[in-house]
Amino acid sequence: MKAYTNNLIEVNNNKKTLYNYIEFDSDVEKQFAVDCESNENIEFYMKLPNWFTIETPIGKYNPDWALIFKDEKKLYFVAETKGSLDDDDLRVGEGMKIEYGKKHFKEFEGIEFKKVNIVSDLVI
Repeated sequence: MKAYTNNLIEVNNNKKTLYNYIEFDSDVEKQFAVDCESNENIEFYMKLPNWFTIETPIGKYNPDWALIFKDEKKLYFVAETKGSLDDDDLRVGEGMKIEYGKKHFKEFEGIEFKKVNIVSDLVI
């Protein structure tokens, strides 16, 4: 992957995602995208667009990523790709929105929702 601006990288393997470029908000998200592309166990990944939101009692929540692993029947929605997974390090209300996201996706069979900061945290 090659960076074109401070927050945009080019995708090398277009079979693994819908986009030619991935926009990222942090170095952690950038590394996550690079790792998704290079990880042979990931069949598909995408940075979810801003319009993909979940209604919560405290406002709209936009999960960061969707991934599908090879040979698994699970779709992973990754809530946050922050440098720290400690809820105390999140912005006010962000931890609550993540918890609402977890509850939302529990209603769907075959979808798992996790808060991670690196791709290897998704390996079961």
